[in-house]
Amino acid sequence: MLHPPALIASLLMLAFLTGCDGNPSPFSTKPAAPPFSTGSDITNLDGSATGTVWGVSLQIEETTGGVSISVDSTASAVSGTTAKGTFKIGKDTLEFTKDATSPIYLRVNGKDYGTIAVGDSLVIHADRSVTINGEAREPN
Repeated sequence: MLHPPALIASLLMLAFLTGCDGNPSPFSTKPAAPPFSTGSDITNLDGSATGTVWGVSLQIEETTGGVSISVDSTASAVSGTTAKGTFKIGKDTLEFTKDATSPIYLRVNGKDYGTIAVGDSLVIHADRSVTINGEAREPN
């Protein structure tokens, strides 16, 4: 006969070996993740803004003023959900546009800078030149 501590240890091991991952049954599904995140976290302190916008690391040099964020989302039968985010940070305006099947399109102060991806690093320098992942990017 098993001792109570051995019985408890056996039951715990059985629970881990059967793949206990918090789902009520092996046939349940987790909700699908959205195709992209429109979340952002920006601070504008001491003349420099830093943060994350839609998964893109952001730094803006020599900026003053507040932060204003506007995100619009529309549904389309062709492209699914399309989101456009406008981020006013001091005197600078960043626009991100994306649908479920396209990359993120970037505009800075009304100029088109092509595409940017989740995980990229965007820097707007004091002279308002733009670098993405350490490489200079000219407007189109």
